[in-house]
Amino acid sequence: MKETTTEIQKALAEVLPADLKKVGDDWEVVWGPVVWKNDPDASDTSYGNAWFVAKNENVVFEDGSKHCTYVVAIAGTSGIYDWIYEDLAIRQVVNMDAWAGPGAAAINKAPVPIPNNASAPSNEPLVTNGFAQAVYQLLNNSPPKGSPGYQSNLPEFLQSIHPDPSLPSLPKLVFTGHSLGGALSPTLAYALLKSNCLGTFSSDMNNVYVYPTAGPSPGNAMFAQKFTKHFPHRTSSPDSSYKHWNVNIVNKLDIVPCGYCMDPEYNPEVLASILPMYGNTKYQVIGVWIAVEALKWAARKLYIPIAFNLFDSPIPKPPTPPKNTWDFIQDAHKYHVNAYTKEILGIDKPSKKPYLEREMDDWLSHPLLGHIATKQQEVEANGGNVPEGIVEYDETAET
Repeated sequence: MKETTTEIQKALAEVLPADLKKVGDDWEVVWGPVVWKNDPDASDTSYGNAWFVAKNENVVFEDGSKHCTYVVAIAGTSGIYDWIYEDLAIRQVVNMDAWAGPGAAAINKAPVPIPNNASAPSNEPLVTNGFAQAVYQLLNNSPPKGSPGYQSNLPEFLQSIHPDPSLPSLPKLVFTGHSLGGALSPTLAYALLKSNCLGTFSSDMNNVYVYPTAGPSPGNAMFAQKFTKHFPHRTSSPDSSYKHWNVNIVNKLDIVPCGYCMDPEYNPEVLASILPMYGNTKYQVIGVWIAVEALKWAARKLYIPIAFNLFDSPIPKPPTPPKNTWDFIQDAHKYHVNAYTKEILGIDKPSKKPYLEREMDDWLSHPLLGHIATKQQEVEANGGNVPEGIVEYDETAET
């Protein structure tokens, strides 16, 4: 959505109640929504991040128990700013324990990145600088005047929640997001835990859940290991493809979760899976090949996915390979968006985003898809030839 921060926040606040009613009548927004943009007064750019907290007094969990439940919901990529400055800022990393470990005062300051190179400490939990900077914004912005939770940032709000002594069970907390939100939700949950900002929820981590879908890999192997240690995999239905907590829920035909891992041990969630995903060769979809090679150059073998659970796509694989890069993106979009709404929500086709005027705008609003589209545009602008240096990633996007 291209408007000022104030206008975007106002628009989201107006539509959220109706959208929550589609989930159930008992959900209400209790904090936010909050919108952050790099330039809050610019009316010609999309928002950088948007998030809110919803509450339901009576959510039934897998064991049949009812709990007052708070859900921290994080939006996915909204436009070109996100996929350049957050999704693709992978040449620098942040040590999450060094940043968040000292406590609440530490996360009030932006994390300091280090280069993603051989000197990066593999025994520390590292995440991409783009995701860490986004989490810093999620932690430190407050809802505007007139909104629920006004003047309280997210850590302050969570620490203000206390169990109701009249209720038989403790409240529960869920972090969730799709696409970019699928990478930010586990990273945010980890930062809040390490900074001791979960309030009373930290007294029993069995009451804290993370539900990411379609997220790219946030960080390195140590981050994935430590995340699983603090947020172990739990399932509410072993036979279900998506009823799993604390793992990334992934469609087997979605290319986005393949970013940014290069280790074949984690196949299929690796960059090498992207090009042949729908049966293509390099020469059929040159924009895809260029985008993947650029990501490999930037990722430097650091990234490892958090634990994931795969499901078979409810939308079948195309019977023939896409004819070109644009057809590839169109198919990839279905598997990144429509397949999840169909599998998890039972909705065949998600509602069209009213603020996306062109199909291209929709493609640019998702990780990897936007990167591929831009690389293909560069090729076409060069007469169909691969421009020199196109595979190298622009490091100025990380300053």
